[in-house]
Amino acid sequence: MKTKTKYNEVLIWIVDNKKKIVEKILGPHPKWESELVTKLKREADKAVEAKLQALPLEIQKLCNQAKAIKEQADAGDRAALNAIDEAVAECERTKAMQSLYGGWKGLGDPPKAEYRTVTTFQYPVIGYRDRTIGYIDVQMDVTTFQLGLGNLTQIGPGVAHPTNGLLPEWKLERYYDDQLAFIICIGELYLARVMRKITQFGDCLPDYDFYVVSDFCDTKAARFLSEQGIGYVQYPGLDILNPAEWTIENSNR
Repeated sequence: MKTKTKYNEVLIWIVDNKKKIVEKILGPHPKWESELVTKLKREADKAVEAKLQALPLEIQKLCNQAKAIKEQADAGDRAALNAIDEAVAECERTKAMQSLYGGWKGLGDPPKAEYRTVTTFQYPVIGYRDRTIGYIDVQMDVTTFQLGLGNLTQIGPGVAHPTNGLLPEWKLERYYDDQLAFIICIGELYLARVMRKITQFGDCLPDYDFYVVSDFCDTKAARFLSEQGIGYVQYPGLDILNPAEWTIENSNR
């Protein structure tokens, strides 16, 4: 009963501290470079300006079309009668866009650069013949983002316009993902048992980085696991030893 209670305690602790754990393993999320932010702001301004320059001709064309359809409708053309309302509405929508883009103030500050972490408990490991061979105590999908622009439509080489009726906005684009697997061990570490379990899981999940979370302070065991390519997280001190030779560049990304 005591072991079960401690297991639950460690499980909740991982969830409560997942942001710190992820940043200790992967390092802080890369910051947005000021040059990139400035470049994207200029691109947004350029797109709005290009749209504003194109709108007068577009409005004139749509209004001329609406006028022609109205004349046909007045002459008794049934097809024109059905189309006149939509033609006039499209002309008015385009005029409204001119007002919208004319009030453009530019992009504000970009969103904060941070990871998105999706956590799963008791994540099933599927082995031979689609059989579940065990469960990862805590599994995390960690997404790193790059900064981009949303609500823009490319209309030609190097030329973009805002998507009709929408203003440009910041967009977080998925850059890469890390998969982290945490195996909780309560009490003294039995390395042979832990290694056997993680080796078996690792064969099925080759893109995962595995970490043992232990409430038993054993620096020799931690170093041994690290040398075998397995990370170590100390509960509750949050000391983390990454796998030997582990770097952001050669992690499973």
